[in-house]
Amino acid sequence: MARALTVDLEDWFQVYNFSRVIPFCEWHSQEQRIVRNTQRLLDILDQHNTKATFFVLGWTAEHYPFLVKEIQARGHEIACHGYNHKPIFKMNRHEFKEDLEKAVNAIKKATGFVPKGFRAPSFSVRKDTLWALDVLKQKGFEYDSSMVPVSHPDYGIKGIPNKPFEIKGVKEYPISTSYGFPVGGGYFKAYPYWFTKFLLKQNRHAVFYIHPWEFDCKMPRYNLPLLKKFRHYIGLKSTEKKFRKLLKDFKFGRIDKLH
Repeated sequence: MARALTVDLEDWFQVYNFSRVIPFCEWHSQEQRIVRNTQRLLDILDQHNTKATFFVLGWTAEHYPFLVKEIQARGHEIACHGYNHKPIFKMNRHEFKEDLEKAVNAIKKATGFVPKGFRAPSFSVRKDTLWALDVLKQKGFEYDSSMVPVSHPDYGIKGIPNKPFEIKGVKEYPISTSYGFPVGGGYFKAYPYWFTKFLLKQNRHAVFYIHPWEFDCKMPRYNLPLLKKFRHYIGLKSTEKKFRKLLKDFKFGRIDKLH
């Protein structure tokens, strides 16, 4: 069985770590680097004959519909990542529903299709936000990929299965962990490659995630708090080399094509 490869389609300044220094109202004034970084990632995936699921921000679909169309045309799945990358624990049910509808409409306008998969910004489906799954079910989503089987201040539900399972009528594809270590994103940048390879070998149901900006060592630098700065900027120069090794060593596929 192929493991799932997922991409959170967001620019360098849209991540939660930047939310206090670059608020949503200032996104338009930032250096937009998502097109070049995503096209670079798409070329790498083509070279390794690999398809992925792209969780697209509604804001990105609204401002760069041509990019979302290109991702779709290259054979990748388009799924939803909310509209403005606001974690669910920062919203109530009504606000979440409005954010979701706005994102779906933007993605549908760009692609002609309604996405059936969802990933919450910052993996923010937690014990206190499980109500979001009821909204997803109501809106016709077939699966979610927002849970992480770890304990973390911002995300995670310790004790959930480390493989696909059903909850509240929605199929859940949790972010993979092995021995308590998550795989993908900032962890992928920070780990030596041999450790990521070891962790993935332990989980045949693995869901790996990455961001286009994680291939961009020339992005603008901000003086973030030390831990956030470390997590955001570490390993950028080696991401592509490690990612190419990953695609050679493992078979990956879209979430909607897994069985």
